Amino acid sequence: MRTTLGKKLGRTTAVASAAGVLASGALVALTAQPAAAGPLCSVGRICGNVTNSGSSYYSLTLTCNWNDQWGASLVVAPGQSGRSKGCADVDGYYVPSNRTVEERAYAPSGCSWNCSVIWIKRGSGWHKITDLQSPVLRVR
Repeated sequence: MRTTLGKKLGRTTAVASAAGVLASGALVALTAQPAAAGPLCSVGRICGNVTNSGSSYYSLTLTCNWNDQWGASLVVAPGQSGRSKGCADVDGYYVPSNRTVEERAYAPSGCSWNCSVIWIKRGSGWHKITDLQSPVLRVR
């Protein structure tokens, strides 16, 4: 009886330990991986996305593959997002030198009520986003 119970407990403990290791590894993957790697998107269905604000004056170029930005690029009109154009995991966006792109944020940071919307300017070039980001951008 003791031997059988010991074997069962040992197996249960080993399974629980393995599950704990996997869970802690998954947590590291959740917090440390960039959008290009896509573990959150492929496993947890948490994917990066970018929305071009309806108040934008121009379209916005996005990439679905950070390692091949122009090859995997698509253009979204004001009011559209990468997902609405068929990109399951947006990895970044491009700001031309002749445009101003602003990202919507809320002030004060972390507010839960009586928040103000602010727009933070982004410089020209490619901007990478992670699987945990879904910024709303305004192109001027």
